[in-house]
Amino acid sequence: MISGNRINGRIVTFTADHQEYDSATCLLKRVNGAMLGENGSSSMLWSTRPKRSLRAIGLAFAALLAAGGLNVGMPAEVEAAVPTTFGLPAGTPLRVHNGDLTIRTPGTVIENLDIHGFVRIEASNVTIRRSIIRGRNPGQINESLVAAYGDHRNFRIEDTTLRPSTLSPYVDGIKGRNFYARRLDISGVVDSVVIFGDNVDFGYSWLHDNLHYSPWPKQWDNQTHDDNVQIEGGSNISVHNSRLEGAYNAAAMITQNYARGVNIQINDNILSGGQCTINVDEKGKGAIGLTIKNNRFGTSGIRDCAILAPKTSVGDWPRNVWLSTGALVRVRNPRKTK
Repeated sequence: MISGNRINGRIVTFTADHQEYDSATCLLKRVNGAMLGENGSSSMLWSTRPKRSLRAIGLAFAALLAAGGLNVGMPAEVEAAVPTTFGLPAGTPLRVHNGDLTIRTPGTVIENLDIHGFVRIEASNVTIRRSIIRGRNPGQINESLVAAYGDHRNFRIEDTTLRPSTLSPYVDGIKGRNFYARRLDISGVVDSVVIFGDNVDFGYSWLHDNLHYSPWPKQWDNQTHDDNVQIEGGSNISVHNSRLEGAYNAAAMITQNYARGVNIQINDNILSGGQCTINVDEKGKGAIGLTIKNNRFGTSGIRDCAILAPKTSVGDWPRNVWLSTGALVRVRNPRKTK
């Protein structure tokens, strides 16, 4: 028996159990910004007698072709793979380290630590994994839980939670360049990730629950500009397969305050929050080399403002959709000011 809806002009991706030969599942995916069914997919399931399962699969395939429900040769859209677990794995045994930790020996590996202080990376090929970094009271000095903005290369941080023990407008999450990050959980800071410089690969992580302060006299509008990701410029920067939410200003703020932006990619994420969720500002330095594709957007502070970007930086940015409807988001252009 075959059940399901006719999907006009949409991709149908088949997977079959070739070992048991007793069932086949047809999974209907989102295509060209249209969501099919609940949570972006709908499913049809049929079962047949074991000896006739391959024939049934063939008949079902032919029926869908006849109904116009299959576009042969068109690539199927696959929703972004964003994990559901992040940060320090549960049950990891930890040793407490009290005080700041400055790493100056190349190749150092830090693991299974509960760090009550700030971490500074001043050597190449350093790895931090399976740890929690809590910082300390910064007073009125700008700090980040992890600072990686020296001349190092190839800093890696994985399976680690960054959550300050003292909440403060002076503390950010991880800040710098030349780093590779996987499965981080960053919360309770103003800016979760600040990038200025080249070669950052940030993925499979959760940035959430940013701190927002108002009044805050250090900003022109008397409030903190908290972002999940703030890119100040650089080349070869990728933020992907992550969940970004809970920031007041933007989930991703992309500027050229530090340097020209070249080959910046914001792909395959789930993003929400901010006034406009992704905010692109060229800072008068010309177009930013930027790709934004295959992202899913929740609500933003300004209605219908998933992406705000000047026309000169807008490229072919496909498959960015609203989580609630599956409709394609539109790119809004900022108004020119005198």
